[in-house]
Amino acid sequence: MSSVISAEKAGRAIGAMFFAFFGAAWLAWWCLERFGVAPEILAAIGAGAIAIFLRALWQFRQNRAALAAEAETPEAKSARKLFSLVNAGQWIAVFVVALVLALTGHPEWIRVAIMFIVGVHFLPLAAAFRYRWHYATGGALILLSVVYPFATATGPLNPVGLLGAGLILWAAALIALSPFSLAPAGGTPKSAP
Repeated sequence: MSSVISAEKAGRAIGAMFFAFFGAAWLAWWCLERFGVAPEILAAIGAGAIAIFLRALWQFRQNRAALAAEAETPEAKSARKLFSLVNAGQWIAVFVVALVLALTGHPEWIRVAIMFIVGVHFLPLAAAFRYRWHYATGGALILLSVVYPFATATGPLNPVGLLGAGLILWAAALIALSPFSLAPAGGTPKSAP
């Protein structure tokens, strides 16, 4: 296996660990709103998150030396810098938009806005890392945030949006851990989440 592919597998594993956690957070929120404190459902969500996380951790450990070797290349440094800027921008946007929605009397739209912002944040990362699956993840979250509030009787407060966001992130984690994630969208594969 080439060192580029190994570094990419390590990077994808890091992303999958984050997706396992954030997907579980959306799913737990869905469970609490849909069923209340349902120990069996929350336990299943926890077990799913742990399983994905442990599989990702195993893949990372198998490939971390290649990732470390690539870490000082100009491309890797540039991708990490963009990753940091995009993530900082995402968290700032989430905070500002949530605050504005709360202060203007529209807190029911906060979850929709968060889904949309998280979806948008995947788009520049897809280009930076030449990882086409980030386009799919981002597009799916954006589409979900735009459609579900108007397709459900209870609008933005319908818990189906929370379920959808969690499942999208878990699907992204599973894809990141599969051989499908290794096909670049063009050029040399990148090794970041």
